[in-house]
Formats: sequence, structure tokens, C-alpha cells
Amino acid sequence: MPTLETAIREARALLWANWPPVHNLPDAETVARLSDIISSSAVLGALRRSDTFFAFVLRAVRRVLADHSLTDRQVITRLWSIFDDPDLNGALDIPQKSPMAIVPRKPKQVR
Repeated sequence: MPTLETAIREARALLWANWPPVHNLPDAETVARLSDIISSSAVLGALRRSDTFFAFVLRAVRRVLADHSLTDRQVITRLWSIFDDPDLNGALDIPQKSPMAIVPRKPKQVR
């Protein structure tokens, strides 16, 4: 799997680990790990050599992560707007579902 696609899949997995009800990863740690992925030498090198769709996605992620005026929660919210994109999901062969639609609902009580 190419470097940029792998970085996107890893970043999405971190966001999912932060998403309720799982929420296994605190906001600050999520943002720090995302920054580590995006700033790795392999990803930076691939970004310099690439003008693919995945490169543009990761450049958008880098812009959000570089905005130090945002709280960790705001960064995560903005990243969801990038990663929960129908075109990106299609390129990754992921069925289009909003994270809000995937959160399980409480079952109805039968009387």
C-alpha cells in the first residue's frame, strides 16, 4: 500500500479510536499521534513527490494540525470534515457513512 494511503488509513483509525462510544484515545494524544503520522519523513517525502488526491488530503490535514489557535477538540472536529468525505471514502474503497450514523442507538424497550 502506498505511503500516503497508509498514512490516511492510520489517521482515520486514530480518529475512530477517539470517537464515542469507544473514545479510547484522549484528544491531546489523538492530535499528537496524528501529527507524528503526518510529519513522518516517509509521508513528507511522499508529499514532496506527489500531486495525487491523497497528497491533497494530507496537505489539508497538515494545515489543520498547524493551526495552533485551535483546541485539540476543534482540530479533531475539523479533521472529521476532511476524513468523512465521500470522494475520499470512495478512493479508499470505504462505504460512505457519516460517523454520526454509525454510533449505535439505544435499543427500544419492548413492553
